[in-house]
Amino acid sequence: MDVITYQKSYREYKAELDSELQKTAEGFVRIGYLLKVARDTNVLAESGYKTVAEFAQAEYSLDKTQVSRFISINDKFSEDGYSDRLRTSYQGFGYAKLTLMLQLPDAVNEALTPSYSKAEIQSIKEEVDEEKKVSDIEVCLEASQAPEEGGTLIERIVKQLLHDEPSMFIELHREALGCSVNMQHFQRIMAPAGEKTYSVRLAGVGRILLILNDGSDNRAVNSRTGEFEEVTWQQLRDAVEKLTGFKECTGKAAEDRWSELFGEPYPLNAPEAKSEVAPEQQTKQPAVRKESKVQKARTGSPKKPVNPKTEEEKPVEQIPGQADISDFPEYMPETVHKDGCENTEKPINTQCGGHNPVDEENAPVEVVNTPETENGTGAESKEHKTADKTAILNLLDEIKAAVTADHWGTAMVKEHSLRELIDRAAHGGTDEVETGEV
Repeated sequence: MDVITYQKSYREYKAELDSELQKTAEGFVRIGYLLKVARDTNVLAESGYKTVAEFAQAEYSLDKTQVSRFISINDKFSEDGYSDRLRTSYQGFGYAKLTLMLQLPDAVNEALTPSYSKAEIQSIKEEVDEEKKVSDIEVCLEASQAPEEGGTLIERIVKQLLHDEPSMFIELHREALGCSVNMQHFQRIMAPAGEKTYSVRLAGVGRILLILNDGSDNRAVNSRTGEFEEVTWQQLRDAVEKLTGFKECTGKAAEDRWSELFGEPYPLNAPEAKSEVAPEQQTKQPAVRKESKVQKARTGSPKKPVNPKTEEEKPVEQIPGQADISDFPEYMPETVHKDGCENTEKPINTQCGGHNPVDEENAPVEVVNTPETENGTGAESKEHKTADKTAILNLLDEIKAAVTADHWGTAMVKEHSLRELIDRAAHGGTDEVETGEV
């Protein structure tokens, strides 16, 4: 690297940096430049500080992270990457926004304007971060498993966008009326505030950021790779009309046309399309909350593709509290066996006294009928009666939990078992009336 010369003394240098810290928000680029000077030259030699981090911490309470951020902003947003001047295209953003933009692809930053708020840029960053959670291998598997779709990238983006934004489809359908949508109306629908960024996720591709600006061409950026494609408004409108067939007057309602196109019912919770307001009524409308310029992808994290063969072999996990048919051997056919009994040719429960030894360990209710328990007296009989009561109460709790969770099959099985327990307790115990037990 070429040797950088700096003619001023440390005192002059520090006064200059003090001044920059008090200036406008865009002075951070110059701050970053001056910190780089301290890092790359011997200007700190007479100060007693060994590093720029030590100097910044002692003099300005800037920690290493802040120093690194100032320098990174200068690297990315200054002219030629090493100057004290902010590139013209990034003037007006401010420190907070550019700090977020540090982590965005250059292709995205180049298409944004200062009118985007910090919160909107944060939303774009969240979309980029969300896509980073999906590995390249998972995206490749998505591509191999997803139905093959024809058309250009722009046409695929438009199709996914109109699927995710049904109200936009309705509004465009209303504007078309059997002909091309007026270009000004088309731009107003797509970008009401003059600018809009849509995030749509294409299976096998990833999240695409469609950045619209009614004062210039638009850009579709792959958030995974940073690759982008410039898109004109004419290309967008052509893609919409080719997909929807708006120019052919079908006579169908917009909702029916949407369902026909995407093969699914029109969503009941879809936002309503914006209605036109007569000019004489416009002044009477109440103030409307400003709409965000960023629309996130309307999808959760993509499901990880699975190997169908592996999926078939994977055992079904038992949900805690859910009944298993093996817990009720009296209802199982004699030809069905569960691993654990030594002789699988014998009818189940012949050796196990009505229970499979393997199930005995995990069975939610332990009920064992033996001559001793049926005819037992004294302490042993009382102990079994107490066990029956406990089992009945436990079953009641399990039935309540199953009903709460809408596990009706589980509730019905447990209800049958509960009836058997109560019946046995009633016949083998003391009369409830005589004892006063309830």
